[in-house]
Amino acid sequence: MQKNVPNSVVTSDPIRLSETVALFEDMIRVLESGSYPKQTLGSLPGEPLTSLLQQCEKIAATPKTEAPALLVAFPGLPPLDLDWWRGHVPAMEFRRLSEPDGLYLSEAMVRTMQHDLAREGRELFLIATPFTLPSGFAFNPSRMRLLVCHPWRAYVAAGPALGLSLQDFCEVLSEHLQDLTTHNVLRYEDAANRQAVLIKILLGQESPPSPPAPTVVEPVDYFGGAPAYEQLCARLSYDPYRLIETDCLTYRAESTWLAAPQGGSAQISWFLPRVSMLLPDTSVRNVQALLPQIDSIVAAEAVPEALDALLSSLGGEQRALAMLLVAAHFIRKGEVLQALSLVTEALDETSSQAQGLTALASSLYLDMNRGALALDALTSGLRQSGLLAPPQIATLDEALAGRPAKKSTGDHGHALLMSRLRDRPPEPMSRKRLMIEIGTTREDVPGQGSTRKLAQLCAELGIEFITVDMDPSNSRRARRMFKRLGLPFKAITAKGEDFLASHTAPIDYVFLDAYDFDHGNHSEQRQERYERYLGNRISDAECHQMHLDCARSLVRTLAEDGLICFDDTWTDFEGNWSAKGTTAMPFLLENGFEVIEARNRAALLGRKR
Repeated sequence: MQKNVPNSVVTSDPIRLSETVALFEDMIRVLESGSYPKQTLGSLPGEPLTSLLQQCEKIAATPKTEAPALLVAFPGLPPLDLDWWRGHVPAMEFRRLSEPDGLYLSEAMVRTMQHDLAREGRELFLIATPFTLPSGFAFNPSRMRLLVCHPWRAYVAAGPALGLSLQDFCEVLSEHLQDLTTHNVLRYEDAANRQAVLIKILLGQESPPSPPAPTVVEPVDYFGGAPAYEQLCARLSYDPYRLIETDCLTYRAESTWLAAPQGGSAQISWFLPRVSMLLPDTSVRNVQALLPQIDSIVAAEAVPEALDALLSSLGGEQRALAMLLVAAHFIRKGEVLQALSLVTEALDETSSQAQGLTALASSLYLDMNRGALALDALTSGLRQSGLLAPPQIATLDEALAGRPAKKSTGDHGHALLMSRLRDRPPEPMSRKRLMIEIGTTREDVPGQGSTRKLAQLCAELGIEFITVDMDPSNSRRARRMFKRLGLPFKAITAKGEDFLASHTAPIDYVFLDAYDFDHGNHSEQRQERYERYLGNRISDAECHQMHLDCARSLVRTLAEDGLICFDDTWTDFEGNWSAKGTTAMPFLLENGFEVIEARNRAALLGRKR
C-alpha cells in the first residue's frame, strides 16, 4: 500500500498525514473485526479498498495553503479603508481582520476564504491595526508589512475614541509592536504618492524615482509628560514636536469616530435643508459622511478635544463645513459664544470662491442676530479684492443694510495696548522685541479676538509673539489661525503663571487676560474646562492669586521700557482695583510701576521713569 501513496506527499504535511492515518485505522477496524453488530457494519463505508486509498491520496496531495499577506497599519492611515484599495489590485481580495461591529476573522475562516479565492485564481490580503491583530495570530513574516505614521497622528485618530491618554496609548501601541517591528517597517510619510505606497506594501520595494511631494512641517501640541510617546517617536525616527505632511498623502480619523454614542445627537436637522439648497451635490455627500462624527463630537465628554481630533483629519473646506455643523448645534442649544467663534473660524477656512459655504456661514450669523457680521461675510470677496477703499466699504455697508453702519462696540483691553504701540512704535534695538499674551482667545467674537489682532500687529511691527493658555483646545485653534495667516508665531499650552516664572529672557509687552473672575454668568462648558485643566471651578481667590503670581514674575523680567496691559480690571467707587487685578494691580504699583492709561475695563502700566 505504501507505494500507492508517495512519501514526499504524505510526509510533507503533518496535518494531512494524521488524517490519512486515521482513515487507514478505520479501514483496519472494518477489515479485521468480525464482531461488530450488523447495524454498525451497515453504517460503515462501502467503497472498496482502492477507492479509500484514492481518497487518502487526494487528501494527502492537496497543497498546503500559505499564510496570507498581512498589512498592520497605524490607526488613521488610509490603507486601513478597503475603499482605498478598490480597483487597484484586482488579483487580491482585501479584508479586515476585524470589522467595526466587533467581528473577528478566525484562522479557520481565513483558510476557507483562501481556499475559495484560490479557485478563482485570486489571493487573500488581510489588513489590521496593532490594536486589532488577534493575539497569537499566525502570519508569514516574509509577507507581513508594518505601515507606520507619526505616533501623534495615530493618537489623534484613535486615542480619544479608545479613552486613552497619549502616554497610555503609546504604551499599549509599543507593546503591540514588540513582535512586529523586526519585519518590514514602512513609514507612510516617506512615500510620494499612492502608487509608491502600493509598491511598498505589496512588494516591500521602493517605487521608481519621482519628484518629491511638497512637504509641510507642523508643530505638535505636545509639551512633555508622555515618555512612552517620546520613546516611540525615537524608535520610529520621528520628531515628537513636529509633523510632516505632504500634498499627496492625507490622514483620516479612525472608523471608531463614526459610531455615535448613545444618548447624544447633534441638533442640526433644522440646518440640513439649508445645506442641501446652498451646496453642490458633492458637498452634500460630504455632510452625510460627517453627520455620524458630528453626533460623536457633541456627545463627547470633552467636546473641544473631540472636535479638534476631527478637524485635524479634514481638508480646508470640509473642515469649515464641520465647524458650521457644530455651530448650528450650539445655536440650537443657546451657546452663542461658541457658535460665533466656530462660524468666524469656518469663514477663515473658506476661500472667496466657496460662495455656498459663505452663504451658510452668513445665515448662521443672522440666526444669532448678527446682521453686520453676515453682511461682512457676504461682501468679504469684494473686500479682499483690494478694489475698495475704507469709505467705499462703509458706503457698501450702508447701502446693503438700508441704514448707516453701526459704530464699533469697542474692543477689550488689547485695544489699549495696540493703540499705544501704533502711536509710539517700538524703537529699534539689538534684539528682537517680544510680546507675550497670557490667555489665548477662546471665542473669536466681536470685541474680542485678541490673539489674532495682537499677532497681526506684531507681524506688522516686527515683534516676536507668543500666546499662552492652559486649555490645549485654545492653543490648537491659535495654531490653525497662525497657519492660515502665514504667521510664524507660537501658541503654547501651559499655565500662564508657570510660563512666566520659567521665562528668563526680557519681555517687552504683556497682555494679561487669563484666569476669569467669578461674575456668576460663566457657562457650564467653561466651568468644565477649568475643572478639567486646573482642577477647580472658577474662583475669585484663584483668579487673584494667578494674576499676582504673573505680576511677581514680570517685576523681574519686563524690559525697562516694557508695557503690561491688564484686561478685565477697573477701580470701584472707593478707588480700589477689582476683578482680575484685585491684588496684582496694587502689587505692581507698589513695585515701581505706574498706570499710563485706564479704559475699556483695562489698565496699561509701565515702569516709573
